[in-house]
Amino acid sequence: MAVAPTIAAAKDIDIWTRNPGAGIITGLSEVWNAANPDDQVNVTVIPNGQFVTKFTLAVASGSVPDVVSIDLVYTPAFMEQGVLEDLTDAVAQMPFAAHLSPAHTRLATWTDGRQYALPFSAEGSVLVYNKGLFAWAGLDPENPPKTW
Repeated sequence: MAVAPTIAAAKDIDIWTRNPGAGIITGLSEVWNAANPDDQVNVTVIPNGQFVTKFTLAVASGSVPDVVSIDLVYTPAFMEQGVLEDLTDAVAQMPFAAHLSPAHTRLATWTDGRQYALPFSAEGSVLVYNKGLFAWAGLDPENPPKTW
């Protein structure tokens, strides 16, 4: 999820990201910075295990980045704390708003019906199983369950 805790008045934009988003965010910012020398994007990569603590401390100190890429499981907690900016009206004006991932959009919408984050990237989740353990358990490893 990419969220905007505040909208900065400065031309430069500070973005914090966790390790998983570093490649795409850094690459996009380099392209932007090359094309827009007067409006730079500054990316700070924060290790996964430190992100929530660092962002929480930044919020407490009043020194937050302009945009953060937060793991979707933490977004509701930050929405509940009231530290994210309401993006509902801005999102509604986006020509592709109806095409955003519905599941991610629901996670970015708080109980007040307002949207506080945007889907940015989605990691692929997969289920891996050990065929040897399936056979040992008396299951057919070539015909795994099709549902939970």
